[in-house]
Order: sequence, then C-alpha cells, then structure tokens
Amino acid sequence: MIIFLYGSDSYRREQKAQELIAAYRAKHSGLQQFDLAESDQFLKLKDFSATFSMFEPIKMAFVTNLSEVDKPDELLIPFLRGAIPSKDFVLLISEADTPSAAFDFLLQKPIQSQEFAELEGQRLKFFIEQETKRRGYTLQEDVRRLLEAAYTGDSWGLVTELDKLALMRKPEFETPLALSQSYFALLAKLKSSHTSAGGRLAALERILSDHKEDPARVFNSIAYKANSPEEGELLADYDVAVKSGKLDYEEVLLDLALS
Repeated sequence: MIIFLYGSDSYRREQKAQELIAAYRAKHSGLQQFDLAESDQFLKLKDFSATFSMFEPIKMAFVTNLSEVDKPDELLIPFLRGAIPSKDFVLLISEADTPSAAFDFLLQKPIQSQEFAELEGQRLKFFIEQETKRRGYTLQEDVRRLLEAAYTGDSWGLVTELDKLALMRKPEFETPLALSQSYFALLAKLKSSHTSAGGRLAALERILSDHKEDPARVFNSIAYKANSPEEGELLADYDVAVKSGKLDYEEVLLDLALS
C-alpha cells in the first residue's frame, strides 16, 4: 500500500504525514523513516520491507527524497510498483515536487495521493481562521489580511506568527492585551485611515524600534491590497521614488504616518 503526499506547502504536508504516522502508531510499532538522499537508505528500505515478525504483522516506512535516487528505473520504481498491492507494508511518501513522468503512476489509483499546493485567496483565509481557532482566539480582519500579505507561500512562517500571538493571550475568554502590540496589529493601525497621525507615528515607532522590522518589509505589507485605486497609485509612486534613490523606505513610512 502506498500513500503519496506531495506539494510545495511543506507545513500542511508534514502535518498530514504526522497525522497518518500517529494513527499507525496507535495500533502498530513497526515504523522507520528513510531519507533516500542518503546513499545507503534505499537498500535499508528494501531490507526493512522484506522482514516481518509475528510481533509486527504490519509495517510502515516514511520515505522522503525519491528524486535523489540515481537511475530510479532500475531498482526504485520496480520496488514502488511492487509495494502497491501489499496489505502488510505501508509506504508513506512525502515529496515537495509534483512527480516527474517516471513517477506519475504515484498519482493513479489504487495509490492514495494528496496534493498540498501553496494556499492563496479564500483557501488561505480559511486556513488562518482554522489555525487561530485551534489556538483559541480570532483575528481582526485587517490583521488577518496583513498576515496573508506577509506569509503567502510561507505556511511555516505563518503558523509561527500565529503561535506567537497565542502565547500573548490572557486567560480564556479575555481579549489578548498583548495582541494590540503585535507587529500585525501595529501595522493595521499604521495603515488605517481611522487612526490619528499621532497613533500612526506611535505604531511606526514600535514597529521599527521594538520589533526591529525591516522598513522595506513594512512598506510592502502596507502596499499589498491597497484600500483604493488612489492609495494604490500613491504607493506605486512611493515605490518608484525609493527605487530611483529619491527617498528611502523609512522616509516613505514617515510620510504615510503623517498623511
């Protein structure tokens, strides 16, 4: 039996792999991991798949880096095809890339395959909502949008930031006080037209001084999904001014805070 997980979203792919491993370990003990980027691992995998005992009637191998095996047609692919009908040997494979033509059989039944592409749009929004819910809090809409802008294509970075916000929480059912001082909450204040100039300046100071954020990153986060076409044009003009050497990002951020 083969379970094939693939795709560039390594966080969700790893979470699914660990979920399957945990389910296996709840009933069985014969589990080993094999990184085929290491030269001796394929032979060890073959040996592991061939030896059974009455105490381990079912075994699982967690395998990564199929593409690192030289001349896969000679040994690896026949081995994989031979594992497909097995009832007592589970091959769990995790790969970052979509399989090449030589391995496209891994996408066909009866193999159980699942893709983990990078999230965007509504899928990313839903992912953030589910992850914050699991951690016991919710995000303001503007903070969520800023997180989307900063971490599109980086699920590991996103969940790390969500974990930081979770650690800032006060006791259950209370609004996390420290959330108001988090980078993304401060960024939302800096970007909002409803914040006073003094409030925007204070937020900018905390972002640059306390959080030590890169001014270029701050500007790019603000520029992502402008609130209006006019704001989009203004931010584009600022971007040109920076790239032409007329302004630096700190000067631009100060202008935005005072405007």
